[in-house]
Amino acid sequence: MGAVIDFDSIDETVFASRDYKLKSLELSQKYVKQVLSHEKNQLLEKFETHPVTRELEAGPGSKNISGTLGGYGDLYSFIGFHQGTNPTEKLRELLESINVLEPKYVNNKWVFVIPVPDRKAIILATPFPWQQGAGWAIEIEKGMSGFGHFLSINQLGRSEGGIEIKGVVRATSESVRTRYITHMLEHFRVNFERTRL
Repeated sequence: MGAVIDFDSIDETVFASRDYKLKSLELSQKYVKQVLSHEKNQLLEKFETHPVTRELEAGPGSKNISGTLGGYGDLYSFIGFHQGTNPTEKLRELLESINVLEPKYVNNKWVFVIPVPDRKAIILATPFPWQQGAGWAIEIEKGMSGFGHFLSINQLGRSEGGIEIKGVVRATSESVRTRYITHMLEHFRVNFERTRL
């Protein structure tokens, strides 16, 4: 029969000892870093391979592989990014910046907190080139207005891939709602909450 340790019977002075704290911190940090590295790599892979990311990085004139525009034109030109800019760069940096804060020792255990970028942080990292206070990464998930006035045409507009006209080009007024960054971050958060030391 294997040995059984009754932690309830262990004197609290053991948990409060410096040696215990240091050793448990060392083991906990190693484990948390391993889990964070794995989950973060998975998050970045999902981001890099997502059709929205790939389409935006392809620039104006690319195919609408994200399906956000029903196959018409491209997302880069519809949003109106300035030709030559990389709209996903700041969002990628935001995801790469996810890290664990300094641990705290509470009730005989180490507590690790890993802040997940919130809505405000996402908006700041993904501003529209023509509108303040809104972020394209959030609006993609809600459906962006103006699609009924979008005309995909080369060499025109900020992106040189399309313009917005006064007349109505199509009956569909919004882009197709598409799961993107908040869905990825929620999945990242849930996976971490399921992790137990």
